[in-house]
Amino acid sequence: MGVQAPPISATATTTEPNTSATDSPGRRAGIYLAESGGRYKIGCSRDPERRAKSLRAELRDWVPITFGFDLIEARVHRQYAAKRLHGEWFALDAAELARFSQVVHAAIRYVQGHHPLARHRRPPGRPALSPEERRRRARDRKRRWLASRVGSQ
Repeated sequence: MGVQAPPISATATTTEPNTSATDSPGRRAGIYLAESGGRYKIGCSRDPERRAKSLRAELRDWVPITFGFDLIEARVHRQYAAKRLHGEWFALDAAELARFSQVVHAAIRYVQGHHPLARHRRPPGRPALSPEERRRRARDRKRRWLASRVGSQ
């Protein structure tokens, strides 16, 4: 199938644990690297294994993250911009595959330092509603329900 990535070395200069596709990500959100037909997709997902299966791709690497998903993903995409094929798909060589985890950790450190509110950003998917928005929506539902009851009598 494509070039096999050498294992990520345990000597990476990051404080985060070293992860690889063999450390089952399960239901943990993170930035993933998936391979399909010699092309590589870099994206973020709440469930990287399921996302790779939906792409009919092999999950090659992933790094769990808990904040700033869109900022970190954009930073990693910028790092590999010269290798972009289209969208989130890239033509990476073995050296770039080996450095993927280090590139993501560098993006995490950059976002932590330059975007102080990034830790409040939620994983991709449906965003959480603020308490005020939840109350407003509940009020609107109640008004519509009452209006339907009055109109039917």
